[in-house]
Amino acid sequence: MKVKDFIGLALVSILVFGACQSKEKKQNLDAKTLKGVYVGVMPCADCEGISTALKLNEDMTYLLQTTYQGKGIEIFQEFGKYTIDGKKREITLENITDRPSKYLYENHNLVQLDMNGKKISGVLALNYILLKKEFDGISNRRWKLTELSGKAITDNKAFITIDTKEGRAFGNGGCNNFTAAYELDEATGRLRFSKIATTQMACIDMETETAFLEILENIDNYSMNGEKMTLNKAKMAPLAVFEAVYVE
Repeated sequence: MKVKDFIGLALVSILVFGACQSKEKKQNLDAKTLKGVYVGVMPCADCEGISTALKLNEDMTYLLQTTYQGKGIEIFQEFGKYTIDGKKREITLENITDRPSKYLYENHNLVQLDMNGKKISGVLALNYILLKKEFDGISNRRWKLTELSGKAITDNKAFITIDTKEGRAFGNGGCNNFTAAYELDEATGRLRFSKIATTQMACIDMETETAFLEILENIDNYSMNGEKMTLNKAKMAPLAVFEAVYVE
């Protein structure tokens, strides 16, 4: 999603929640209220935009994910604690000193403030809004492959997403894109993939992709713990381990 596309979504969000703003200000700002994932595309001086996702946890910790559009697939992750100024309705991300770290909680979203803690005004203001987005279970989010059959996977773009709206799973094996049918029962943790179809690109190293797709065909259940998901066969050790990705 480009910066210009995101502005439209930000406008809609402001209109929808604007009527609730006066009620919101009467409530105390606390970690329970803030808990959630906020996403957007921030302006970038030398790229198409900075895809940003900020997850605030109820224990006052945060996960910040960013990726630079048009400059590769690497996802940068930062972890830390945040503080709340209830009177100003602001939060501050600790351990970040080289760029803005303060956000204003407004209309159920987060507005990034400048280096001086001031709200950005004018035509650029909408570019600095992170919209709150709901994530539930393993569906409708990207899961980045980090471990395969006990072996760590690095510098690889392999991932999978279960898209409930489209009724299919899709991803990348490290070289080729793929789609698949799936059967999911989140109540019992049962999960199966079938009818896997891939593009036909040839890459130098196909070993990871071949093993990954083979595992997808054989797993029958999953487990999730925080930011991690594992794909398993019966009660065997996890065959594949993934890390949640919130940036779009």
